[in-house]
Amino acid sequence: MVSLNDIIKAGDRMAAMPASVARVTSMLATGKTDPEELSGIIKSDEVLTAAVLRRANSVAFGSAGKVFDLRQSVVRLGTKNLTHVIMEQKATDVFGDSGSAFGLARGSLWRSGVGGAVGAELIAKKAAPADADLAYVAGLLRDIGKIALDAFFGDHYFKLLAPHSDPTRSFVEVERLALGFDHAHVGQAMAQKWGLPERLSNAIRHHHEPPGPGEERHDILNDLVHAADAVCLWAGLAVGHDGMAYTLAPHVRESLGLTRHEAEREIAHVWTEVRSIEQSLNAPVAQEKSA
Repeated sequence: MVSLNDIIKAGDRMAAMPASVARVTSMLATGKTDPEELSGIIKSDEVLTAAVLRRANSVAFGSAGKVFDLRQSVVRLGTKNLTHVIMEQKATDVFGDSGSAFGLARGSLWRSGVGGAVGAELIAKKAAPADADLAYVAGLLRDIGKIALDAFFGDHYFKLLAPHSDPTRSFVEVERLALGFDHAHVGQAMAQKWGLPERLSNAIRHHHEPPGPGEERHDILNDLVHAADAVCLWAGLAVGHDGMAYTLAPHVRESLGLTRHEAEREIAHVWTEVRSIEQSLNAPVAQEKSA
């Protein structure tokens, strides 16, 4: 049987995590964002420079008839928006063209990652403001385990899982029956190998099955990312072979107040933001496949 180490080694064949993502993740995790370092990261990367200029001169930030140069753009956007531009742009390097193992079109994992980042941060601002920045990163990277599985199995992954599929089982249960672990386990292992903070790697591990209050590993960060993942699915982002084969944990629904009205608001916000980010970054627009 394939081991978790085999899968992680396959992930090693992918491009390494961009240094800019690792550094910005560290900044957000510690709450110590350095504007000068952010500017340096941007100026050293022509793709990021172009992305910052587009964002600053977009309808949301620009002024009619005025064009901002890079220095003005950095000032105008501020550290929060700059970190987001860096993470969203460089996440295209992390996710690449991965997704075929899960029946996803090019760009779908990136769109889902960005949607998860936007959703987790929005929910956190109300439920756990101190964790908003880390929730953003965890939401963005929650499905990195799918990248390694895609690199190892490609289109054969769904055939491997098919004998274990059952309407009464969640997708992660099917994965565990077939492999002995699931894509969330793989994601945690990748996050640990990349040296990401422990809370972040745990949130990736538990983004489908967050421990409840009173359990040893309960953490509101896990709940935030779990809720954002559900919102992305409800919004139709990255619905592949796993489809809607996940459930929202009751304790998360209750503690975060995810009523139908609130969920609809979240879905609308995520859709609007993802489309806006796609346009500002000139990201590839994925054609979502039906489940």
